[in-house]
Amino acid sequence: MPERYTEKDAISCAKRIAEALGVPLHERGSDCAKEEEGKTCLVIRCEPQYDGCTIRNMTPPSTGESMKFFGDFRLKPRDFCEAVRFVEGAIMLYDEVRED
Repeated sequence: MPERYTEKDAISCAKRIAEALGVPLHERGSDCAKEEEGKTCLVIRCEPQYDGCTIRNMTPPSTGESMKFFGDFRLKPRDFCEAVRFVEGAIMLYDEVRED
C-alpha cells in the first residue's frame, strides 16, 4: 500500500526549505506583506481544487511573486515533497562548494 501524503506533509517540507534558506514561510501572501520591507519570504499554497501545492518567493512591500520554485506547476503533496528533497540536496551541495 503506497504512503499517503497530505497538505500537512507538503507544508512541513516547505518549512525545511525555508529553514535551509533562512527565510520565513507563510501560507498567505498577505502575511508575507507584514514582513520587514525588502526581506524575502516564501509562501506555500496548497489548493486541492487545483490538484496541488506551489511555493513562491516574495519580497515586501510588493507581494508580487518574484519566483515560482516549480514554474507554473502545482504538485501533488507527494511530488512536492520529493521536489523539496531535491532542492534540499542542491542547497547542501551549493553550500559545500561555496565553502571550498
